Amino acid sequence: MLLFARRILIFCTIAIGSFAEGSAEDVADSGTDPYGCSAEHAGEQGISGYKLLQKRVPLYLVMTTVDILRGYDASLGTDIECLSMEADTIESGSHDVTVTVYYNWKDNTTWHTFGQTFTFGQYSGGLNRMESQGLSGAPSGTYYFNYTTGGCAVVVVTDFGNRIRDDPEPKKETEGQETDGTDKQKESEGTTVNENDQPQCMVWATRGDVRGIQNCCEKYFTRHCVKNKKYQYTPNKCPNLSQVKTEL
Repeated sequence: MLLFARRILIFCTIAIGSFAEGSAEDVADSGTDPYGCSAEHAGEQGISGYKLLQKRVPLYLVMTTVDILRGYDASLGTDIECLSMEADTIESGSHDVTVTVYYNWKDNTTWHTFGQTFTFGQYSGGLNRMESQGLSGAPSGTYYFNYTTGGCAVVVVTDFGNRIRDDPEPKKETEGQETDGTDKQKESEGTTVNENDQPQCMVWATRGDVRGIQNCCEKYFTRHCVKNKKYQYTPNKCPNLSQVKTEL
């Protein structure tokens, strides 16, 4: 029961911060973005969430709005750090993806892992809806890849037990309407958005796509997700996944 409780805490996420030292504000708005993205659209590099997960390619949780991840065992630490995952198997027919999740408790040197299988389904024009299968790892949850490039993704989290607000399925794109995961039409530029209407989000990214995060995913995340900056994930703080594996 204690192990399962820890898993629940982990997937209920890690509050928010920055993958590399600095933020989107440190990246100059030149008007012509080589990534071809904006705070609304992933641009030419836009892909589906299913395509983002590649076998044996690590993804790192670099930002999140959910503020529930806390450890209650003082011997393990008080907070989760350095959460990452790697796809072990990808079934093209069923669109099932089995991943291994790696994490550490703050102030503790022991690494932990668990496995989880997800099934991808159609949403917003592609395989962008991901549902957990069974309770082998994290508790049940539904994830919508609302904004995905080749190196990072903003994922809206819904139906995650009773631990966060149960949001309805984000609206699919219709003519003249944006899909931002909030069950409402696109806000006009400069309009103040009610935070209660914004969804809970995660940002997953490959380790080397720092500029893609700052230029693309962080902008979308900042504009469309609940504000709650508490988590920091930096390359000089968290080791490569290959190094983590040698310590298990």
